[in-house]
Amino acid sequence: MSSGVGILNRNGRQLIDMLTYKGAMKGIEVIIQEESYTSKASFLDNDLIPTYKAKPADWEPSGKRVLRGLYITQNGIALNADVNGSYNILVKAFPKAFGIGDREVLVTPRKVNLEGHAPKLVIPF
Repeated sequence: MSSGVGILNRNGRQLIDMLTYKGAMKGIEVIIQEESYTSKASFLDNDLIPTYKAKPADWEPSGKRVLRGLYITQNGIALNADVNGSYNILVKAFPKAFGIGDREVLVTPRKVNLEGHAPKLVIPF
């Protein structure tokens, strides 16, 4: 586990311990990721995402959260703020997770007509 994880309350610690234990039983590694500045940085603009207490003095995000749940990039692209933050957490854990041009495709969902195709029930574990 990372020592960069902040102080967790007892229930939070127990949840992480349980997820780690259950994951290990199925061969899944659980990674605890420090998440500072992931909601402020722009995923689509490929912003630098500083680490807690190590933010450069001149750092500013290129986009901004304008409403609850809405993030606007430097180029005016609107996306869900939670999607922006969650992808930034992924990028912090795996900096080379995305190639050039991959990012915009991930945050611009398209409606697809699947008439006649019933969804399959997915049962985890």
